[in-house]
Amino acid sequence: MRDLALLLDTWGHDRVVLVGHSFGAHLASYFLLAQPDRVAGLVQLAGPFLKPWREADRAAQRARRTDAQQTRLDALEAVESRTDAEEIEYLTLSWCTDHADRDRAWEWASAAARTPRPVNYAMNHQLNAAAKTDPLESRVDELRERLPPDAMIIGGAGDSRPADALRRLGARLGCEVTVVPDAGHHPWLEAPERFAAVFRAAVGRQARRGG
Repeated sequence: MRDLALLLDTWGHDRVVLVGHSFGAHLASYFLLAQPDRVAGLVQLAGPFLKPWREADRAAQRARRTDAQQTRLDALEAVESRTDAEEIEYLTLSWCTDHADRDRAWEWASAAARTPRPVNYAMNHQLNAAAKTDPLESRVDELRERLPPDAMIIGGAGDSRPADALRRLGARLGCEVTVVPDAGHHPWLEAPERFAAVFRAAVGRQARRGG
């Protein structure tokens, strides 16, 4: 998986600040639900996205691909066993829609696709199956009750996934949401200074409280 969930040590204390990106934000949420006493803070990056959001995401993705790119992506998706070169091309076509900066989107997607084993498909399958059995949508009230003070959601205004979905979740959780302008699914790439300021402040507040 290239999606990320991290446990940030709060300066030697037993409690941690959780940071999750994309589907990693779902994983961080499930960790908080299971181990609330271990969590001093929570920062969700470009997620979690709860229903309904996929139709808007698919429409935005399609609008960002040319007809030729979409045709090639569909063809590669149907291949049962892709070569290494085909896998890189497939992932690049899949991920090039993540970025608000369309001039650099292909470059960033290609670099991510060339990372050794960027996607663990077996793990993805298992995690998606588990999420369907225990959907996060059904546990939002419980998540709100266990949410640490100063928890934050950070997203990008130019993500193909709708930022309004993050705002709706933030309202349900009573959680602050920052949507970074001119940034996509990886806001640290496209707006590094703005993202760093917001992220560091969020982690710092929660780490100090947790200590």
